[in-house]
Amino acid sequence: MATSRKTRDRPEARSWAETDDLEAERLILHEERLEARTVPDVVGHVRISKDVVEEDKTLDVDVTSMDVATSRRPVDRAATDGTAPYQEGDTFVIPVIEERIQMRKVPWVVEEILVRRTPRRETRSVSAKVRREVARIETVGDVEEAK
Repeated sequence: MATSRKTRDRPEARSWAETDDLEAERLILHEERLEARTVPDVVGHVRISKDVVEEDKTLDVDVTSMDVATSRRPVDRAATDGTAPYQEGDTFVIPVIEERIQMRKVPWVVEEILVRRTPRRETRSVSAKVRREVARIETVGDVEEAK
C-alpha cells in the first residue's frame, strides 16, 4: 500500500515509524477490514384499492293500504286529527289513507382489511476482496536473524 504525499507526514499514515530506540526502526502493517451494515431499500409496495360493484337488491316490505266501503250511521263528536272526515259545504270529505314506500341508501360497513407488516430476519453472506499488508522478510548477504 503506497502512501500519498498528503498523508506521508502524518504519523499514523507512515509505514516506517521512528522509535525511542535510535538503533531500531519499526514497520507498521495495515489491513482492510470488512464491515457490513444494512440500509432500508424499498423492494415493492402493497396497494389496496376499492372498486364499486353495483348489484340489484330486492326487499320485501309490509305496507298497509285501505279499501273503501261506505255505510251510514249517525255520529256526534268532533274530529281530532287531519285524517278524520270533514264537511265542505254540502260535501262530506273522507280521507283515504295508504302507506307509501320511501327508500333511502344508508352506508353500511361490512368488512375491514387489516394489513400487518412483520419484519423477518435472515442471515445473508456477503463477500468482498479486502487487502492487508503482510511483512516479507528477506536477508541479503550474510545477515543472521535473532529469534
